[in-house]
Amino acid sequence: MLQDKTKVAFTIKSFYFMIETHFHAKILHIRTDNGTEFIQSSYLDFFNSKGILHQKSIVHTPQQNGVAERKHRHLLDTARALRFHAHLPKSFWSECVLSATYIINRLPMSNLAWKSPYEALHGKPPNYASLRTMGCLCFAANVGERDKFTPRALKCIFWEYTFGLKGYKLYDLQAKKIFYSRDVLFREHVFPFKLGSSPHTATPDETVTGSVFPSIASLPVPTSPHLPSLDSSSPPSLDSSTLAASPTLPVPLEHSSAHASPHRGANVEIVPRRSA
Repeated sequence: MLQDKTKVAFTIKSFYFMIETHFHAKILHIRTDNGTEFIQSSYLDFFNSKGILHQKSIVHTPQQNGVAERKHRHLLDTARALRFHAHLPKSFWSECVLSATYIINRLPMSNLAWKSPYEALHGKPPNYASLRTMGCLCFAANVGERDKFTPRALKCIFWEYTFGLKGYKLYDLQAKKIFYSRDVLFREHVFPFKLGSSPHTATPDETVTGSVFPSIASLPVPTSPHLPSLDSSSPPSLDSSTLAASPTLPVPLEHSSAHASPHRGANVEIVPRRSA
């Protein structure tokens, strides 16, 4: 992304030399609007030295730049979809646009005989194994200074794809910084920014499962008119009349397990001892 319009001249020159070096091709025409950044003398000198024809569209006639206008809309529609899906703040708009560009260049298109722009340019299909969901939760290997009790993974979100690096660009939720890593474990169904206004306030249960579960202490405890209140300070006492009136006593679950023992079941049946 360009920080300001003064970087346009350098970017166009770099793009020209990249096309010439990697694809052994020549740029014949460049069509622009009447922006002041495109009519400087440095541009004209560069175009004339390379034999490039500079075409300019008429003022207030966007249809003459139809290809660029349609692609601009395609990029923005895809970037908005990425941002809405991950519930990212609007300040992440540039990362959404870059990720949208990366994805669009690898999508098959009808005007290219259902080939992707990447395949049409490089002559080989792209590798889709590296595609990940933008803004999802991920855990990167902690390779910094650590001791025996330091976490071995950092909780992050997937930021964007990298160019020239075999890795991913991540955002550390704790340190609030951007870094690169190749050892990453993704949770593509969890989006930290979706849990609330700030991802730093999410609890561990919310971060892992994506939803809030009630704690055991907040679960309602079944009561019976024949049972003493659980809030009383004195321990409950059971006599034979209470047992006879309430043969089945509900017991609150303190530990849930798929292989719970009979003493931890939902109901415990107590049968009073009969006299001989």
